[in-house]
Amino acid sequence: MKRALGALTASVVVFAAVAIPASAGTAKIVWKPCADEQPGYECGTLALPIDRSKPGGPTFELAVNRHKATDPAHRLGVLFVNPGGPGGSGVEFAGEAPQYFSPQILERFDIIGFDPRGVAGSKPVLCGEDLVNKQRAAIYPRTAAEFAKLITVEKQLRADCRARTGPIYDHMSAVDVADDMDALRGALGEAKLSYYGVSYGTLFGQMYAERYGDRVRAMVLDSTVDHSLDTHAFLTSEARAVEDSFREWVKWNQRTASSALHGQNVVKIWDGLMAKAERGELTEAGGSKVPAAKLFEEVGGMGYGPEWLSFSEWIAGLHTGKKAPAPSRAAALGEPVPEPLAASLCSDFNFAIRDFKHYQQLSAAERKNAPHVRSSMLGHAATTACLASPKAVNPQHTPKLRTANKILLLNSAHDPSTPLEWAAAIHGQNKATTALVTYEGWGHRAYPYTTCTKSSTDNYLTDLKVPAGNLHCAAQEPAGADQG
Repeated sequence: MKRALGALTASVVVFAAVAIPASAGTAKIVWKPCADEQPGYECGTLALPIDRSKPGGPTFELAVNRHKATDPAHRLGVLFVNPGGPGGSGVEFAGEAPQYFSPQILERFDIIGFDPRGVAGSKPVLCGEDLVNKQRAAIYPRTAAEFAKLITVEKQLRADCRARTGPIYDHMSAVDVADDMDALRGALGEAKLSYYGVSYGTLFGQMYAERYGDRVRAMVLDSTVDHSLDTHAFLTSEARAVEDSFREWVKWNQRTASSALHGQNVVKIWDGLMAKAERGELTEAGGSKVPAAKLFEEVGGMGYGPEWLSFSEWIAGLHTGKKAPAPSRAAALGEPVPEPLAASLCSDFNFAIRDFKHYQQLSAAERKNAPHVRSSMLGHAATTACLASPKAVNPQHTPKLRTANKILLLNSAHDPSTPLEWAAAIHGQNKATTALVTYEGWGHRAYPYTTCTKSSTDNYLTDLKVPAGNLHCAAQEPAGADQG
């Protein structure tokens, strides 16, 4: 999941049964230099139906870019990439390929980036920013009246987004994206594809493997989404992940002399700040209030890099009353903003919250699993974003990953967004067709962190060498304090 994101089994059979045949050769991409004139890249678009059940109906333009293999004589094919979200731009991610991937990957593959439908260059979902911010401010209701208000805001936001975006808003599930991926594969003239997906991009990969497993050469799912979780399991596992990241940050403060909180009782300081925020008494230098939701948000975001140093400076400033920059700030109100999360997420997950009493029970379960941080704001925002949505068209189910070659799962042991337990569950459900590599360190995305994670992935992608057993890559202490 990009920082902004994770009837259970029957649906997989339905989706497998209605997989749409490829249409290789029937659609073409006209390649041209990219607008930013980035060396080594070509850009294009592919016209695809908004509703795959109505191939003659309205279409949208799928934005695509390509970085050709630098060693054409030894080219292995195409490597599709996606950074997750939902809402991350695959075109932007592919544009970072020379800095992200090892030279051997760039030599052997055409790197193919695509913006999933509803994202960036592919008919983006747009919503009124005033409603987006109202929704974000209301996701932790304290009373039945506030819960009812949140549902009202969610309904208003959904209607606003659909009106601004058009019919594609109702066709943004991971199954839709998987079908688009296969159409793109066909348009490129490739019999098979390789894939590297991060976070929510792993769900796109899973749906592709379910529907088009015979067209997968290799697939890497880095920071894996578990699509089999119900609402309670999703919320509590997300809460545990952020609590774990908090405890790792506390340990870092204890062993790092350069930290603004080194030598202090960090847990006591944090608990005191959290209690003040929940009473409405926590302020920054200058007098502005810091709500508890801000602490929820920033402690979860801190674990991504991880960004321990800047987070410690901010917490130290709140504790002492001295001014310290907050890790992030909300944008100004007014203009339409890209906001594809709910349209995608609520098409793939039925997050059922029956009423305020049920919401209270779920919140209590979050707190039980995260006594210091209370909640994963990412997980909480994901579930409440779907309060006004219809039932998911691609609801939770145990994935059936069937590919000729094993799928490689990567995950950090201390990931605040897609916890290791999710990857372990996917591996356990698909032992014959997956292999798991665990990075014993911190952060979201495991591939870039160490030689071990990179080499095991690179060797798999290039030579289809699957790591023996469940490989564990040792943690590497971040240089300085912030990384990622």
